Order: sequence, then C-alpha cells, then structure tokens
Amino acid sequence: MLPWRILFLIVLASCAFQRSAPTNPWELVRTPFAGPAKSIGNYSNGCLAGGASLPPSGEGYQFMALARGRYYGHPSILTYIERLGKKVASKYQMALAVGDLSMPRGGLFSNGAHGSHQNGLDVDLWFELLPPKILTLAQRDGWPVVMAVDRPDGLDRQLNIYWTPDIEDLVKMAAEDSEVERVFVNPAIKKFFCQKYSEKNTATWARKLRAWWGHHDHLHVRLTCPLDSPECQEQAPPESDGCQDIDWWWSADYVKSTDERNALKKETGEPLQILDACKFLL
Repeated sequence: MLPWRILFLIVLASCAFQRSAPTNPWELVRTPFAGPAKSIGNYSNGCLAGGASLPPSGEGYQFMALARGRYYGHPSILTYIERLGKKVASKYQMALAVGDLSMPRGGLFSNGAHGSHQNGLDVDLWFELLPPKILTLAQRDGWPVVMAVDRPDGLDRQLNIYWTPDIEDLVKMAAEDSEVERVFVNPAIKKFFCQKYSEKNTATWARKLRAWWGHHDHLHVRLTCPLDSPECQEQAPPESDGCQDIDWWWSADYVKSTDERNALKKETGEPLQILDACKFLL
C-alpha cells in the first residue's frame, strides 16, 4: 500500500489537473435560452438563441442516441425534418433515423467529430430507414449504423452492397428542399451523383451535394440562414458543381491533407473561441 503522503500528492495533482483542464461551457448548459429563435454566427463558430427541441418521434422519423442531448435546433431545421419525414413515411412506410442536431444553445461539441452544428441549422441523417414501430431508448442507443462506403479514409473508397436505390432516393429528397443550402456526403457518394446527374447540369439539387471527409454512414444537411436571424452568417456559394475536381479525393494530395487534418485533431490545449455575439447566452 502506498504511504498516505504519496496518495495525498496523487490526489492533489489530480485535482489540480482537473481544475486546469479546459471545459466547454456550451456542454454545461442544459436548457435553451429563452426568447425568440435566432441562429447566430456561422455553422462552425456560432450559437443558438431560443432553440427548440425535436420530439423524440414523429411522423416518418425517430431521433437516435437521445442520451447525447443533441436534439435542439432553430425551428426551421425541425420543420425541415418533419417535412422530410412525412415524405419518407408516405413513400416507404418507414422512418428517418435522425442523428445529431445541436446542443440547447448551440456551440461546439467537445467530441463526436463535429466542427459545425453550432448555430442550430445542421442535422445528420442516417442512411438506414427505420421500421415505423417506435423503438425503445435502449434500441435507439444500440441500433447499428449502416456504412454504405468502404474504407472512408482510404484511397480505394467505393460504394458497397449497402448502397441501395432507397438511400440514393433519400439523399435526393433531402437535397431537393428549397431551404437546404448544402448536403455533405462522402466523396464516393458525390462521385456517384456526378456521374448520374451532373453531366447535363440539369439537376440543381445535385449541386448542393458536397464531398467531405467521412460521411460514410450518414448525410449532413445544412439549411440556409432564416429570415429571423440577421446575425447568422451564410456560407459562400460554391464556385462549381463539385464534380470537376472530384478525383482529387483519390489523389496523393488528399492523403497529405487527411494526415494534416488528423494531426490537428490530436492537438490539445487551444482555448475555446466564443463569438462576442454569443457570450450573452452563457
């Protein structure tokens, strides 16, 4: 058994480390900020006032992983999910599996591989459609996620047997909504749609699909800034349809960029930057 003096020093050092460890104030807030709904800042550095919570289940959708507490958003993203859910229920008699939205007042997640979802206008939608029967909380937490792309971080990424016409249709339905600004998908998925739809440049919804790292098991939908949110910062329009340089994602430059991104993710100790316009929420 260690002498009590050594144990005391270990406990003291542990407490000092915990006090010095950075905390994320957004994750300490458990309730939305009262008042009118406003998306503030941009998608990757912003916050949410007057956020609303998505009911756990509705017509054509079920929210997954409720314990994470990421089911808040601007009312426009909630009504978007409800619209899309009704289309899925009508066409397939199935339900959307809804993943992360935002925290009660937005802000940055400390974990979960998200840099966005900060101003209440982003939502992740799993590829697999669910049976219409309401799942229990335990079933939602343990529900397997379908990965429709093999080796999402490798050079030989390709769609696999889990990529079906139903998933293709879900991506199309998600992007067709007029309030959608972008839909982030795996590069292999974007390449599929480039080959099928963009050659004649007739599918304006297909231009919203943007290739991005990961996204092998879900699509990430982002809405335009709502009219009630003058402090919301719209993302710059894409310069192209995203198909002309799609092969970059299979190049040596992609590998180099991926290594650099992974190295940055491992860095710690950077202070959390909070917009001045968001500080009143904390």
